[in-house]
Amino acid sequence: MKNKISFLIFFSLVAIPSLCQTYITNVTIVDVDKQKLIPGQTITITGDIISEIHGAKKIKIPAGVTVIDGSGKFLMPGL
Repeated sequence: MKNKISFLIFFSLVAIPSLCQTYITNVTIVDVDKQKLIPGQTITITGDIISEIHGAKKIKIPAGVTVIDGSGKFLMPGL
């Protein structure tokens, strides 16, 4: 019984948050600190937080998540 409860707790902490991820692909990031544009990036949003930023070719997007095509779009910090 303890193993089943432990598995359920582990599953809820690891697997369920990954199910509510959103990916924005091929977006250009506006780096305001360095005053640069960084094209071809993929952003991972988990819940309401940007959790990862990678080059578009360096990340494998899992099946069953929301994917937004950011081609021709820019992502910059909120003011």
